[in-house]
Amino acid sequence: MPDLDNPEGGDKGAKAYVPPATQADLDAIIGKRLARAEAQFSDYDDLKAKAARLDEIEEANKTEAQKAADRISAAEAEAASVPAKVADGLRSALVSLGVVPEDRKVLLTATDPDALLEQVKAIQGIKKTGGRDALAGRTPSTPGGADPKREWLRGLTGRDD
Repeated sequence: MPDLDNPEGGDKGAKAYVPPATQADLDAIIGKRLARAEAQFSDYDDLKAKAARLDEIEEANKTEAQKAADRISAAEAEAASVPAKVADGLRSALVSLGVVPEDRKVLLTATDPDALLEQVKAIQGIKKTGGRDALAGRTPSTPGGADPKREWLRGLTGRDD
């Protein structure tokens, strides 16, 4: 800490920093620093080998029950993926057989076969409009009832449309 006797701070007996005078001095300083850094990780390969050996020992010490539990969990994971695979095959078969029109295959999104069949039933229930106006024939061409304002305007203009 700086004080009145030593305005730069630090110990009075400490050496001040002196930059290296030659390239050889700088190389020596850098070499020492690199040696210290390498010494920190000198036992890395030994630790890595020991960790691998520990993994081998733990695997060997697993009981038959643990090994069976691992096999069961792997089988359950495989069984869980079966319905999705069946649904994928069923989806492509339904489209190729013409049960579902090609333009509506994007509506088949279920990953469960039962849900996929429900979607097929719903798609088959949709009627195609075939390019015609879906509301054609449902809208009356003349409005129902007499509107007094329309009648007044028709009388004023003499037009009947």
